[in-house]
Amino acid sequence: MSAEKIVHKITNLIESPAFIKQHRHSAKDFTRSRTLSFANLIKFQLNMVRGALQDELNAFFATLEDKNDHLERRVTDSAYCQARLKLNPSVYQAINQHICDIFYAEAEFNQWHGKRLLAVDGSVMDLPDHPALWGAYGAVNSSSLHPSARLSTLYDPLNQLTVDLQIASCCIGERELARRHLSFAQPGDLVLYDRGYPAFWLFALHQKMGVDFCARTPWNLYNESRDLFHRREKEGEFTLTPSAEAIQQCQELGLSIAPLPLRVINIDLPDSDEPELLITSLTDSETYPHEEFSALYHQRWYTEESYKTIKSRLEIENLTGYSTRAVEQDISARWVTMNLNAILIFDAEKLLQDELKAKALKNQYKVNRANSLRQTKHNIVRLLQQLNPLQLWHKLIKAMALVKEPVRTGRKYPRTFKKSGPRFAMRYKRV
Repeated sequence: MSAEKIVHKITNLIESPAFIKQHRHSAKDFTRSRTLSFANLIKFQLNMVRGALQDELNAFFATLEDKNDHLERRVTDSAYCQARLKLNPSVYQAINQHICDIFYAEAEFNQWHGKRLLAVDGSVMDLPDHPALWGAYGAVNSSSLHPSARLSTLYDPLNQLTVDLQIASCCIGERELARRHLSFAQPGDLVLYDRGYPAFWLFALHQKMGVDFCARTPWNLYNESRDLFHRREKEGEFTLTPSAEAIQQCQELGLSIAPLPLRVINIDLPDSDEPELLITSLTDSETYPHEEFSALYHQRWYTEESYKTIKSRLEIENLTGYSTRAVEQDISARWVTMNLNAILIFDAEKLLQDELKAKALKNQYKVNRANSLRQTKHNIVRLLQQLNPLQLWHKLIKAMALVKEPVRTGRKYPRTFKKSGPRFAMRYKRV
């Protein structure tokens, strides 16, 4: 079972001397027996820390010791802030890689035409107004009143799993982060992109790696897409040749400048004068018919939903420190937690669908994601603490499957954009 292997793998990793050496800050760190050990730091940060730091620490150690009393102070918040300086944020990318490797090797995961479906999307998150963060991440524009970090994810929308997370300065572009993501893709994968990503060198990199793509493009970006737009045809094949700038970019990256055979898909959108134009490497129209691309590209929407979940439910902008190390620990740890929660939901969803099938209900239902995150709080600590976590895992997925919500298809609301400052002030933590 992939779930059991994942929990055992993480538990063994965070206790492994070799793993600790790889992700500690210096050779002297984590060499003594401490209450805030390497393993306990990982467990604490994975526990969705959003409240007052001392209260969170008290509750964490009460959970470790299976106590109901959260009033005992085992570790001070100051001791935690000193201990976390010894931990490199790279530990979470390593843990996440093991989670994904086991899940895709063991689980019967959802695919599209036998392909693992991935989507790349970026976002910007607000950071506290601190000199160290201004210097490390910069700001969205010159008029910003606070620093911001650029985030980018390589996301599996069919299984709600983040395969890779990149945290970068605002001066790093989304295409460069997409290039970094591709080292985590595999031949045969299909990657979805929004309209800001199309570039000859990025398509050439996909071809080199054997990874397919489907990207939305402005109607006038290429001559071929412009011609198709004017002719109002459903689709067409064309050969994309590099411009002088694209040739230089490919040469710098060691990529071929040979023309690329591609396919452009024209999808009419209701209530819109401009169609949705998609450029894809999937040129076989019999295997991948035109009718399937509208639903395919819609899957990218779930990547945006994942940002909404981690910003609103997990409060990723509710940080616990001002240093770059603290910021990257908080961000990366919550993303790993969201992935573990996604695997819990994956198992709970199977249980729920089996129960619905037995009852022969007409309406479709799915596991309530907000409730599943509430169930994960503290229980993630218990899972990583127990020698045999399988019993608790089954209890968790049963509890999650009990709280369901109807699947509402075809709903569409206008997008609203709000401009505001940081939502979580460090000195005003929730109680």
